[in-house]
Amino acid sequence: HASRSSRSDEVLPVDPSRRRLWRSRLVTAAAAGSPLDPVSAFALLEDYGLRVAMPHPAASAADAVQTADRLGYPVTVKTGEPAVEHKTEVGGVVVGLSDGPSVALAYADLAGRLGERVLVQPQAAAGIELAIGIVRDPLVGPLVLLAAGGTLIELLSSRSVALPPVERTTADEMLDALDVSRLLAGVRGAPPADRAAVLDAVVAVSRIAVELGDLLAAVDLNPLIVTATGAVVVDTLILPEAAAASTSHP
Repeated sequence: HASRSSRSDEVLPVDPSRRRLWRSRLVTAAAAGSPLDPVSAFALLEDYGLRVAMPHPAASAADAVQTADRLGYPVTVKTGEPAVEHKTEVGGVVVGLSDGPSVALAYADLAGRLGERVLVQPQAAAGIELAIGIVRDPLVGPLVLLAAGGTLIELLSSRSVALPPVERTTADEMLDALDVSRLLAGVRGAPPADRAAVLDAVVAVSRIAVELGDLLAAVDLNPLIVTATGAVVVDTLILPEAAAASTSHP
């Protein structure tokens, strides 16, 4: 169902300087024919108000260990090669590393197999995994999508789609339409998850669609991990629209 935005709700005005910055970076990525590099992609999400597990590039095994020491264990080490879109399918993500030697080994393995761009990322606490995205419809343009995330995305095929701008009321309806929403209430003794943080995240992604949607082929936040204390983006892919390379937008 399409969204119904109301003046009293939080469809925030466009931020011109933020919009200009990210439009320019998307045009550059489109010209290179590649996704936005992972660090920039996370920075974009953070700039739009999403909470992220920010990845840090490592130039060597020693650098990776130093970064992990600074972030605190456990950490995740993953490939940062933009061309590797489905990292888990190629063994490009190593989670739950709890000391320097295991980080150094993971770095050497990923750099050797997939390329020298490697990222070290703080490990998010376990929680309920959702996916939020922007997909492009040839007729109506960008749409905001909400679905079960992580490995559940294949098992629970239900998804909600809305036309941006999406305010909290519509985000709430989108979430209610999903099977996975019942898990957020807390099942089998688990504490209830932070539903408000999910709504904030959907509204933030809607804002990206409003300000940058014409330059985006697709945005995928998967997973967004939801716990009792918030929601954090652990992995993302931001694909610029190929036509953006020839655009003259400001």
